[in-house]
Amino acid sequence: MKNMNDLSKIIICRKYSILEYDQRRFGLSEAEVIRKYKEMGVDDVRIVESHGRQLDNFEKIIKYFPDSPVYHGETLTPAVFKDVKLVIIFGGDNYFQYVSHFLNRELVVGINADPVTSEGALLNFKPEDIAGLVEKLKKEGYKTEEWIR
Repeated sequence: MKNMNDLSKIIICRKYSILEYDQRRFGLSEAEVIRKYKEMGVDDVRIVESHGRQLDNFEKIIKYFPDSPVYHGETLTPAVFKDVKLVIIFGGDNYFQYVSHFLNRELVVGINADPVTSEGALLNFKPEDIAGLVEKLKKEGYKTEEWIR
C-alpha cells in the first residue's frame, strides 16, 4: 500500500464481543446482561474476560489507525468498501467470512480479536503482530494470496 498516511483508504471492520452483541440484542446494560447469563447458567466470567481482551486488543490495533473509520456488521454495505484499499477485519472466522461477502478485490488483513478463546484459522494475525504488519505495509514488504469464498 503506497500511502499509509491516506487513512481514508483503510477501514476497520470490528465484530462485537458476545457481551456487546447481547447488550444490543436485549437492550440491556452490561450488568443486566451478566445477571441474565447467571440466571441462564451461562459462564459469564468467560464472556466478560473475553470481552475485556477484545477491547484491549482492539486498542492495540486502533492506535495505528486512529482516523480510520470503524464499521460493525449491521453497518456494512457494498458502498462502504468503495475506493477502499485495505480492510482490516478484527474478529473471528465467522465474522471474517461475513465481511468477505461485501468485498471485491480489496486487500484484507484478518486479525483475531481474542486468540485466547478463538483459533482463528482464517485469520493470519494476532493483535501483537500489528506493529510488524504496519511496517510491512509501509514498505510494501508483503505478499498477497488470492482466496475465493
